[in-house]
Amino acid sequence: MRLLWEQEVQGSNPCTPTIFESILSPDELGHWTTNNMKLYHSYNLDIANTYIIYVPASDVSVSMATRCLQSCMKIKQKAELWEGFDGRGNDIVPPEHLIGQSWLEWFRVTDHRLSRTEVACALSHISLWIKCIELDQPIVILEHDAIMVKPYTHHDIYNAISYLGCIEQYTGQYNTNYPEAQKSSINKNWHFIHRAHAYSIDPAVARKMVINVLDRGIFESLDIMIKSDDYALYQMGFYAYEKNEGQTTIFSRKKDED
Repeated sequence: MRLLWEQEVQGSNPCTPTIFESILSPDELGHWTTNNMKLYHSYNLDIANTYIIYVPASDVSVSMATRCLQSCMKIKQKAELWEGFDGRGNDIVPPEHLIGQSWLEWFRVTDHRLSRTEVACALSHISLWIKCIELDQPIVILEHDAIMVKPYTHHDIYNAISYLGCIEQYTGQYNTNYPEAQKSSINKNWHFIHRAHAYSIDPAVARKMVINVLDRGIFESLDIMIKSDDYALYQMGFYAYEKNEGQTTIFSRKKDED
């Protein structure tokens, strides 16, 4: 955008700028851009895509992720597989599609007793929070053991996390008073998302989530970090649940000492 001072326009006040010409134009999603830069938030709350986190080197993860993708296809939920971090070995291995990303150097682990698989899980989710910010549109995040049962195409509440359901709701063990989301707790003052296997975020809350980790580090396991005092958690219906049958890529909490 070119700004000309009014003094360049005959007879104008020299202290007041005016917009003389603009090179801004909206793209196909309604984002206003200049030189391929998005300068304004779109506030579009339609779901851009659904991402299924999985570990390609794990047969268990691939099998469950395939089942999850099939459940999305069955209900016509747009979805794709998202390769996550692998912490099952002696190191945390980033996925090939994220190698070279500058943000990989941003985050620190502040609970040094977390297992590598717990850190890898957190990084996998964080990578999608950043993806949501890049897309400037809400996304659905599924872990590989999730099963979608109903399409979720619109993020209902701005600047909030939409919880999509859990196995206890599927079996009837829990009754949820919508829009209150199902939560877990570690004490009376710490309530958090009831397992982060199926949820939706928008760019506004994604920015808060990333900033929180930048400020505090990876200070707990992923679901405990998504604290209800920090973010608005809601649920508007039953869309998904988890079914892992005891299979997981997260090791038991035998903490790494190094």
